[in-house]
Formats: sequence, structure tokens, C-alpha cells
Amino acid sequence: MPYGDNVRKQIDLLGARGRIQAVDMHDVMQARSEELASIDLAVREEVTRLWASNRFTHRRDLVRALRQGTETTAISAAFIELNKRGGLDGVDVAALLREADEILEERADRTAFEYAVLLTKLRELDVLGRAFPHAVRGTVHPKPGQYSPRIKDDATRISPWHGVAIEHLDGRIVTEYEAFVYQDFEQYEAVFVAGDEAPFFYRRRGTPSASA
Repeated sequence: MPYGDNVRKQIDLLGARGRIQAVDMHDVMQARSEELASIDLAVREEVTRLWASNRFTHRRDLVRALRQGTETTAISAAFIELNKRGGLDGVDVAALLREADEILEERADRTAFEYAVLLTKLRELDVLGRAFPHAVRGTVHPKPGQYSPRIKDDATRISPWHGVAIEHLDGRIVTEYEAFVYQDFEQYEAVFVAGDEAPFFYRRRGTPSASA
């Protein structure tokens, strides 16, 4: 199901149609496409200069965050096939891991650069401010001028959108990589939203809500 359709579905399930509106950022940018294109070269030159000098604020943080969302299907499949083969004789596993790490880093760095260019253009033209002049902006990343509700437990070490929520026996909800669940899958129960193929969250077996 396309992302936009799913968002609208969730709004309907909340009974909030008419009170919550989903706006596609692509449409907002399309309305200013000529202006965005007109400053693209200048912005790229400036970001490239800062990127090369390592003076781009939070560059490492941005690359690390985007690395977590980098497509790794081909790399994962290669390692799975090696495992299925039943032996690693003659395979330089350390070299393979280094190569995979370099590929991920290169992709994440390139994506982070493009993202930095886009954010700079949006800020220079005040695209969101002009599209929603009276809005109070919220974000999951605290920054000046925006509120950031705390949406994770203190024990969480990864961003909520990079993992899955796990309800523990004491009621805490902590975000973990889904691999954490797979390592001890008999201890967890998957909870689904009607119509979704993937679990909405996981519940530690034995929690009160699990037996309700």
C-alpha cells in the first residue's frame, strides 16, 4: 500500500478525517519547482565546499542516520548465500565485511549530501514557512523554533523509525532493531493493525495486554 494511502487510512481509523490533513511534500515543492531549480547550482557549490572541508555541521550525524536506512538487500543476500553454502573455506570474511562497510558508507555519504542540498534549498526559499505561515512545526529532531515531543524511552538507543517498538513486562515501550526480536522470537508476540502485513509492534509474552 502506498505510503500516502496508508497515512490517510490511519487518519480515518482515528476518526479524524477533516481535522487532520495529509500534505504531500512533493506537491509543496512542485509549486516552487522553478525557484528551487534556480538556486540549485549555487547551493550545490556551497554545500560541496563545506562538505570537502569537513565544516558541514553534523555531517557525521547525518551520514550515520542515513546509513541506517540504506538499502542493503544485495549485501544481505550475498552473506546469506555464503552461509547457506555450508562453509566459508577460502573466503576472506574480513575483507568482505570491509568492502560492505565501504559501500554502505559511500552510499550514505552521497545520500546525506543530496539531503543537505535539499534542506538548504528549502530553508533558503522558506518553502515550508510560506506554505504553512501560521503553523507550529514539530520534529523528532530538536532544533530551534520547533517543538520535539519525546517519543521514546530512555533505554532506547536508536531512532524509533529505524526499529520496532517492544512492549516490555513493566509497561515500558522501547525501540529495538527487529533482529533483536528474531534472536529470541519465542519470547515475543507480534501485534498487527488490521490490513497491514508487517507487525505494528511486538509485545513481550506475559505482559497484561498480551493475555487480555
